[in-house]
Amino acid sequence: MLNDALTAITHWFADQLAVLVSDVDSHPGRFTKAELERMLLSNKAVRIAIETAPGLTITGQGIHQARLLMAAYIICGDSSGVDRHKSALEVVEHIIGLLPYNRFDTTYLRSIDPKTITAENLYSGEIDNRGIAMWGVSWEQTVTHQGN
Repeated sequence: MLNDALTAITHWFADQLAVLVSDVDSHPGRFTKAELERMLLSNKAVRIAIETAPGLTITGQGIHQARLLMAAYIICGDSSGVDRHKSALEVVEHIIGLLPYNRFDTTYLRSIDPKTITAENLYSGEIDNRGIAMWGVSWEQTVTHQGN
């Protein structure tokens, strides 16, 4: 159930962001500094992760529902005269515009409530010194699955 949700969302974003970002993939969660630097070989990357699964319910019909906190991490470096911070904001704005009421072309993901969407600048002096701008866009996503 969780792997299916992560895969569906990641593939959907890879298709939708193809014009802006060629490097879109899933990720297990937090980043190391070395990993961020490796990703910047492409100058722009998006990583999709399940941050937490704070709620799980099972209905009387045996339907499992998990409430997930999803995140899209936007990592940008300077390229071709485009400032990394402006490049990251362009991707953030695009992602935020795609999220409301989205089900990612599935029947098992519920639509996203726009009130759950947040964007956070993950700036730090250390990240900036490495030539990286990083943002996180998060939202709550409910996934359902018929239990066995």
